[in-house]
Amino acid sequence: MQSWDAAFKKLKKRSPDVWKELSVATPFEFDPSEPDSFFASYLQENPPEDAEIVLDRVDRDQLWAAEIVFSAQKFLHVFRLTKERAQSGNITWASTDAHHALILGARCFLATMGVGICQGKNRVHLIDFRPESGAPQDQVKFKRKYKHLENPLGILTPNPKNMEQKQIFELFNRLVRLITERGARETILSSLEELKLGAHKSERNKLLYHGNHWHWLDDLNWPSIDLNVKQETLKGADGLTKDFYALSLMADLIFASITPLGSHLMINSSYFETLPDIKREGADPLLFVA
Repeated sequence: MQSWDAAFKKLKKRSPDVWKELSVATPFEFDPSEPDSFFASYLQENPPEDAEIVLDRVDRDQLWAAEIVFSAQKFLHVFRLTKERAQSGNITWASTDAHHALILGARCFLATMGVGICQGKNRVHLIDFRPESGAPQDQVKFKRKYKHLENPLGILTPNPKNMEQKQIFELFNRLVRLITERGARETILSSLEELKLGAHKSERNKLLYHGNHWHWLDDLNWPSIDLNVKQETLKGADGLTKDFYALSLMADLIFASITPLGSHLMINSSYFETLPDIKREGADPLLFVA
């Protein structure tokens, strides 16, 4: 398997509500400080020798649920900080936070779809917690080949050892295209597809690597000034505001899954804590600076 793109093509169609197949003891609990709570621990000790393997793991749903919960918490953590930074007047740096939250959001969405990006021994692996998914003919083919496995878990290990940000977004885009039964998510998904994440030009790189660049000079001095970004929309429509807009859409997509998923798993209230202004109709491009 020569590339990540080749590995991505191994993933099959699935419903955005595939997480409803999770079968774990509730209320769901796991210890994030315990390495064995995550499949990455197994990969570090047992590096796959083949590019594509399927294991029989009786604990696959436990591992999958842990992947979802932990990735969601990481996303929510950075999501909150983005909002707080923007509301404090540090709009320029908040756009960089927005880009980072977008990456974590993409990984969280992948987890809800049964796909994990796991760090093994000196390399990254792609994990499919539902490799039996797909079109009817794909499901028949898989069951015929792996009929001896009750709880299949797929591991894809192409030649490249690392997965870059661009490739994470490309994987996200592929999963979006593979979604069946879009339903109420259609508008959000279509808007995210139009953004072409991965090929989009985030203002983050310009800020970090261009020595004399700062999005809005008005918030360069510390402490920051009160800046009414709502009136600056057109000024940054092709740059800064796109980072906020993309994250706003990503948040809508993720909450559409993790809110009912939290109830499904009877998650402790400390998990999936929502922001008061998340519950809204449509995406506000500048949600975080309202």
